[in-house]
Amino acid sequence: SGAAPWANKQRPPPSQPVRRRRGSNASAAPSIPDSLSVQHIGGEPFVVCLVTAYSENEDGISTTLTSLAETEYSDQRKLLFVVADGMVTGSGEAMSTPDVCVSLLEADPRFGTPTPMSFISIGQGKKEHNMAMVYAGHYTRAKGHRTPMVVVVKCGAPEEASDSKPGNRGKRDSQMILMNFFQRVTYNDRM
Repeated sequence: SGAAPWANKQRPPPSQPVRRRRGSNASAAPSIPDSLSVQHIGGEPFVVCLVTAYSENEDGISTTLTSLAETEYSDQRKLLFVVADGMVTGSGEAMSTPDVCVSLLEADPRFGTPTPMSFISIGQGKKEHNMAMVYAGHYTRAKGHRTPMVVVVKCGAPEEASDSKPGNRGKRDSQMILMNFFQRVTYNDRM
């Protein structure tokens, strides 16, 4: 349904702070209820690795993604979330940064061909409206790993197509895209 698994369950009552008596040797650290323990949610929580890219080349982005994918953390519990910040080609590069990011992805055909979608960006005036395409699949360049990956390409609105860096709004904007993703996945709502 898109709602968090705990959304329709009764929440436990808030814990009371532990009070220490003078001269007491008891630990002041509160105990963690079993319902919130790591064993309850699994030995490894899910993690999202945000990688923002502006004018990086293939070697730089691939090295970063391979390093993250090759960690001992389970591929089933991590997500590589790459945001290409605008339609930018680095100095001396033949391929644009978004093209590099998408080329590193083994795209899942179930998602089809992405189309630009509008979102509210960090910016003022015409820069407040931005558009992005979202690709999903796996990163497979790390030996022995098949890591889930999402690539968000900020491509800009049609009226900025002739600008030097269409879609570029900066790394804070890329962080906000991830926060909006969390808001949608967790609460099925806009941030």
